[in-house]
Amino acid sequence: MIDFKTRLKAAGELLIKDRIATTQLAIDNAQEAANNEGKSSAGDKYETGRAMGHLQKTCTHGNRWKIGRN
Repeated sequence: MIDFKTRLKAAGELLIKDRIATTQLAIDNAQEAANNEGKSSAGDKYETGRAMGHLQKTCTHGNRWKIGRN
């Protein structure tokens, strides 16, 4: 029974680490996209894209917090 619990714990930890890595990658990609987006002649388009990138980053951080909390 102890062996089963040990393997179950290890599997859970692996799943959590994978989710954290996936979330970190999404955060990094959102930040890179925000940094690489150039200002076009339509400045509003740039600002909207930047705001959407920030919103995605904020949501991703929230998910990361929830995963770490559980």
